[in-house]
Order: sequence, then C-alpha cells, then structure tokens
Amino acid sequence: MTARGLMLMKQAVREHGRTIVSLIYDVDGDTPKLDRVWLMMPSTDPAVLARGDDLTLLIDCKLWAPANDGPIIILAPMTFGGHFALSADGTRLEHRSHRPAQQLVAGVQRAEKRIARAARSRGLRAPRDTTMLIAA
Repeated sequence: MTARGLMLMKQAVREHGRTIVSLIYDVDGDTPKLDRVWLMMPSTDPAVLARGDDLTLLIDCKLWAPANDGPIIILAPMTFGGHFALSADGTRLEHRSHRPAQQLVAGVQRAEKRIARAARSRGLRAPRDTTMLIAA
C-alpha cells in the first residue's frame, strides 16, 4: 500500500470510527493473488493510547474459510491473537479471542481459493490493486 493509501485509510477510520479491512492484490500476470490483508481500527488498548496514537493497524492478517463454505473470517497476527468475524446481525466486525477449532492451514488455503475466484470475476487489472472494505 502506498503512503497515500495508508493516510486515506487512517483518515477514514478516524472520520467514521469504524474498522477498515484492506485486501491488497498482486495482479501481475493473468491470475490476481491476494498479497496482504491489513486491518485498521480505532484503538482501545491503553498502551497504544498512551503513545498518543488512536489507531491499531494489523498488517499480517490472514483470511480463513471453514470447510462448509461458511463466512470467511480474518485471523489476527499471532502477536495480537484471535480472529475477527461479522457480528450475528452482520452490522459490525467483532474481535474474538480464540482461533478457529478447525485446521488453520487448510482454512487459509480455502479462503485463498475463494478470494482468487472473486478477484478473477471482478477483473482486477492494475499492477497492485487494493480493495478496502469499511466494516460497520
């Protein structure tokens, strides 16, 4: 992501008070590939707030899909822990402190395949294309 893209992401989180998920694709060649998943949210961590920052940026997230074709979730980096999923009513992204009980590697591979199909169907063409999703 460019410095400008990161600045816009920060501005949107501050302005709307919502979590943003950024899917960054590498689309060199014929097959778009999900390269990175970033998540930025308003911070509630006292250590982050004490440093004078009001945002938390997680840059090493992974997408994970269950074997039953259910909703994709976002695995937080191990240093943060847990995962993010849509609330039961689908209106907000919630942090949950545990990891999925099913196999992590297989779930990440399933999510990569589903995302690759979606990227092909949307015709991503730029050398690097970023899709930002603003979560309620």
